[in-house]
Amino acid sequence: MKRLLLLFLCSLFIGSCIDRINIEVPDSYSSQLVVDGVITDEPGPYTVRLTRSVRVEKFLKFSQESVTNSNVTISDNVGNSEVLIEKEPGVYQTKATGIQGVVGREYFVKIETEEGKVYESEPDKMNPVGEVDSLYYQFESYLPIKDQERYGFRFY
Repeated sequence: MKRLLLLFLCSLFIGSCIDRINIEVPDSYSSQLVVDGVITDEPGPYTVRLTRSVRVEKFLKFSQESVTNSNVTISDNVGNSEVLIEKEPGVYQTKATGIQGVVGREYFVKIETEEGKVYESEPDKMNPVGEVDSLYYQFESYLPIKDQERYGFRFY
């Protein structure tokens, strides 16, 4: 009888410790601008893709919202800049003979959306590429939760 009472009390305490947390995310965070692009010291053209993030509930739709009709400009710290041309919805590109990265300079992007919002990145310095002094790999296996063991290589 004591065991049954102890088991009942334990299950009561364990079950009462669970509290559901509902986090309300303001709508202002539901649609953020996503900028995907890169500039190198190799000849262009360089591409910048603009999309909007989607709320978690919409992930099952497998769609992206392209940001169109925006002014996208890549600039450096010595006064060079280029306005990108929209090649397809949300995809902006420099000219093949346009701006090209130079090691040691700082680059930033400025975006003016159709709604009149202006976004500007922090300047980022282009550093020289490092050297690879060694390269090796290690074989490893891991066991994902609720799945079969997997194998692969990790490169260093």
